[in-house]
Amino acid sequence: NEVVSVTSDFLCDLALSSRDWAVSQSKHAHSNVVDVYSNGIRPAVVSAGNGLVDGAKAMYTSHIQPPMNQIRDNAQAKYSEVVQPHIYEHLTPIYEEKIKPAFNQHVLPAYINHVVPAYNNHVVPAMNRALDAT
Repeated sequence: NEVVSVTSDFLCDLALSSRDWAVSQSKHAHSNVVDVYSNGIRPAVVSAGNGLVDGAKAMYTSHIQPPMNQIRDNAQAKYSEVVQPHIYEHLTPIYEEKIKPAFNQHVLPAYINHVVPAYNNHVVPAMNRALDAT
């Protein structure tokens, strides 16, 4: 009986010690994982991400932006060289000969004779009444 009791106590102590050791190792392993993530993996991912962003910026600045600027500059030059002279050559006479005289003959007198008096006779008094009512 005594052998059984001693053996039982020994096995219980062994089991408790094993459990304590396993818990301790688990905490240690968790701490190691957190440490590896915090000090190794996360900085590497952030650094790689920053590297990708920096690489993309450099690629844009060196390879994409210059051709886009060249296209813009070519378009501006072509507009100044081809389009703008045609605008002045063809549209300016139309404006001077047809649009401006029609505006001065019809639109401006209508504005002066009808819109301004209607505004003064109807809108302004209505706004004044609304302000007086408040």
